[in-house]
Amino acid sequence: MRLIDFLLLIKDLNQNSNLVFLKADKAYPISKIEITSEACVLIPGKEAMQKQKFYFLTKKVKNRQLLVKIQLDHKQELIFGIQIGKPNKVLIK
Repeated sequence: MRLIDFLLLIKDLNQNSNLVFLKADKAYPISKIEITSEACVLIPGKEAMQKQKFYFLTKKVKNRQLLVKIQLDHKQELIFGIQIGKPNKVLIK
């Protein structure tokens, strides 16, 4: 998924929605992002980032065609979609 597509998908969600990556029924809270020349890499941590912080960190990125990836165990995987969870969670898949 490209960054522009991800931003459009989460555009209408609550500003306080937490970003969480879900893999094999295990939740990884997204706590940081890293912008490279090729991708926007989501990095899990202890506390989930809220949508408003994600927007703030990505608003000045000129190339919105970057791929969105998740970094798990020093490997990067592409993001293919989201699921709206409750309460106020965006589950990234």
